[in-house]
Parts: sequence; structure tokens; C-alpha cells
Amino acid sequence: MLKLRRIPKIVLLGFMAMLAFTGSLYAKDVGRMVSGVWTEVDNPYNVTASLLIPSGETLTIQEGVKIYFKKNLAIKVKGNLLIKGSGSKKVIFSAEDESSGKWYGMEVESGANVEIRHCLIEYASTAIKIGRGVKKVVIDNCVIKEGGIKIESKSDITNSEIKGGISIEYGDNNLIKGNILTDGGISIDENSDNNVIEENSIGAGKNRSGIYTGYHRTDYWNAPSRFTYSMGNKITGNTIANCNRGIYISGGSSNIVSYNVIGNTTDAGMYLGGGTAIHNSIRGNQGYGIRVDGAVKINNNEIYGNTKFDLYNEGSSEVDASNNWWGTSDESEIVTKIFDYFQDAKKGIVNFKPFLKEPPITMSRSEILKIQKRLLELGYDPGVADGLMGAKTKDAIKSFQRDNSLEETGIIDEKTKEKLFSKIDKQ
Repeated sequence: MLKLRRIPKIVLLGFMAMLAFTGSLYAKDVGRMVSGVWTEVDNPYNVTASLLIPSGETLTIQEGVKIYFKKNLAIKVKGNLLIKGSGSKKVIFSAEDESSGKWYGMEVESGANVEIRHCLIEYASTAIKIGRGVKKVVIDNCVIKEGGIKIESKSDITNSEIKGGISIEYGDNNLIKGNILTDGGISIDENSDNNVIEENSIGAGKNRSGIYTGYHRTDYWNAPSRFTYSMGNKITGNTIANCNRGIYISGGSSNIVSYNVIGNTTDAGMYLGGGTAIHNSIRGNQGYGIRVDGAVKINNNEIYGNTKFDLYNEGSSEVDASNNWWGTSDESEIVTKIFDYFQDAKKGIVNFKPFLKEPPITMSRSEILKIQKRLLELGYDPGVADGLMGAKTKDAIKSFQRDNSLEETGIIDEKTKEKLFSKIDKQ
């Protein structure tokens, strides 16, 4: 009778450890056309030829899957890609050998649907490129270690860490919210309108803008009518530091910049060629607070403590800069912080009066929502409780201030806030 030899305990433990590490006894080679479901049981997936998800097909990648690409390979999506990582088990896209060269990244083409959740992408030339005509892209709770994201269709990018920035071209109605960006900011350019850039933390790096809005290219060869501006963008609640310019608005009267906190930039906290800036905090910048070239509105901000002028008008248009806090209530001191017609007759006048006598309260969207709900409780109508400081909310604040013998500014200052949350019944 044949006797089975006993496997030494150390060998068995080593085998079990290897199995736990790889997920399977052998790596799985994949390439060319792919679809179906990938699970961590078959880890790791070694990509031997570039991947293509055909139109009408779906590839689902479950939590914990690890995918390694050889140099110069990529994944292209024409169908549906669902990446279902989790907080404890991210899906990993990486290079087979990072020292030998990068893989090209993920490219999403027209007609595709993509949802990427809890995914880590590293060692890619461009982590994700979203082309024109894509039906849907959701990127949530992901880590992009380099290469950034390029967008040419509507996408929602939320709660992610992104190195290398986000570039939007020919893409409208994108939502970029709750992300941490380093080594690159957010650029909105080339026929991109109505984007929402909200509650991101941005450290774009030297010689870069934190958030930039650019142009529409209309007639490349006819210079006078060559460009119009990106319009309708809402940039709100972001924290921006350690870059050249915090927010750079090339032009466009319908762009709104609100409730951002900007500091430690080298050129200017903001450059405004158009639009409206309200309820921002622009302090401690190494250059200018705000540089202006256009008929912009700058109201209810705090602008002070910047190394050069707090507001520098380099254009010929008059600027509405009323109801801001300049770090002082002394008018003779405020005028020293502003550069306009009175220092250079070719520049437009900055109308800074009336000015605030005390700092405004800068609030996040969640804090504004709390104010709106409190106003509703007290019988005032702030409109839709959406966390945005619109006209109806300001009117409701003014009504509350009037009823409580406070100055009617429509601004939540310390006195208004204290009274608002100490009241039980509307007077």
C-alpha cells in the first residue's frame, strides 16, 4: 500500500501565505477583448496585450482585484465598465514593473458607461481620459497617484485623491466635488460651460492655477472673433493654497466664485477677467489679493493681509467692490490697499464703499444650509434650502435683521448669527 508523505508544516504555511497574497495559485493573463466578471480569486491579472471592452459588452471588476499592465499598454472602454472596489479592498490598476516604464492608462470612448468606485490607479501616463460622447462617468472614492484625469464629456468626480490635476475640454455640466488635488489643479477650457467645482482642497503647485476657466474657440484663424469665454461655472467652497493663482477666471460674466478660502499663492489669490466673487476669504497671499481686468463684481468678501495690493485693477473698467472687509474699518487705510484710477489714470475706478465694519462669516455650503433651515423654522422664506446663498436667502436674512433691530445687510455676521440661533419664536 502506497503511503502518503506528510507535508512539512513550514512548507504548508508558506503555500497558504502565497495563496493568500496572490489570491490564486497562478496569475491570470488577460488581453484583447474582455468582458464578464473579474474577482480577486484569480489575482493577479497580468495584462499581456491592451484591453478593449467592446460596445454592448460589460466588464465588472469586484473588490480586491489587482491588475498589472506591461509598458505602453492600456484599457479602452467602448461598452460598460463597472469597478466595484470597497474602502478596505480597492481595485488596483498598476504597472507590471514601474521601473521599466509606464502604462498608458484608461481611455473611455463615445457611447460608454463607466462607474469607478474605490479604485487606485498608479504609474499611468494619463490615468483616465474621457472622450466626447460618453454616456455616463462616475468616479468616486478613488486614488489617482499620477497622470490626472482628462474630460471631454459629462462626468461626476467626487471624494477622490488626484495627483496631476483635472482638465475639462468640450465637457459641460461636470460635477467636481470633495476631492483632494495635488501637483495640478482644475482647468475648464475649450467650449466647457456650466460646471460645478465644489468643496475641493487644491494644492496645484508652483506656476499653476488652482482653478482656471478659459475660452471657447470659435474661429481659430480670425483673431478678433477667435474666442468667447467659458460661462455659467459655479466655483464654491474650495480651499486653495500653494499655487501661482488660486482662481483664474479669464472672462465670462455668468461665472460665480463663492465661499472659497484662498491663501499662500505666489501671484494672486484671484485673477478675475469677468464674473462675480462673493463671500470668499482671500488672505495671506504672497502677491496680490485679487487682480482684476474687467467689469466684475466683488462683494461680501474678506480681502486683507496680502503682500501687495489687496485689489489691483489692471483694466480700464470700473469695479464694484462694495461691502467687503479689508481688515480694517479705517477708510484712509483701505485706500492704500487698492490700486486703481487714482494711482494710474488709465485704470478704472474701484468702488469700495460702503465697506464692512467687521469681518463677514465665511461659511461652507453645509453651514449655509443650516442657516436656511433655521430661517424656515422661524417663519422666514429663504427659498429652496440648498446650501447656496441666493437672492431669496439674502432677503430672508434682511427680514430677520429688520425684525430684530439689526443692520439690514443680508450678511450673516456674528450679531445676526447669535440672534438667529438664540431665538425660539419669530417676533
